[in-house]
Amino acid sequence: MTEQGLLFSLEDDDATAVLARELKLPRDEFIELFGNEWAEHEATFQDCDDAPSGDLENRFDPWYVAGKPIQLMLRVNGDLIDLAVPRPRWFGHRLEVMPERRETIRRRGWDPELVADVVKNLLRRRRSSFRYCRYCFGLTPPEHLFKRDTCMGCASDVLHVRF
Repeated sequence: MTEQGLLFSLEDDDATAVLARELKLPRDEFIELFGNEWAEHEATFQDCDDAPSGDLENRFDPWYVAGKPIQLMLRVNGDLIDLAVPRPRWFGHRLEVMPERRETIRRRGWDPELVADVVKNLLRRRRSSFRYCRYCFGLTPPEHLFKRDTCMGCASDVLHVRF
């Protein structure tokens, strides 16, 4: 197999390609609307929508996440696309990421401009919660802040806080 062929097949199997296929969009159009480098979310939380009747066979498809730190979540459910802002929460030393604010879009007859606006508004909401650390000047998501103006790394290094 050629190096080019290998790259193509790996690209076809990544989560971004999987989502693009699921939504019946060319990969470049999917990336233009939703961004790139999606990954399936390894959630340990029980989404309250996942099994409303308690029937595990009735579960929705998995959530996918994009961004480092996670900035957007996406889930495809039949004719619907759920988009969400992540809500990271610490449980002891484990960070759990759950969907917080959701927007649902119907796939049939969807308007790409509407989708772009929804994504833009969700990203604006998530990114507006990031703060600059007063010590390292790094832009930090709220789940990695010790205080409003201090990241956890600097809290440990400068303030000698033990986590």
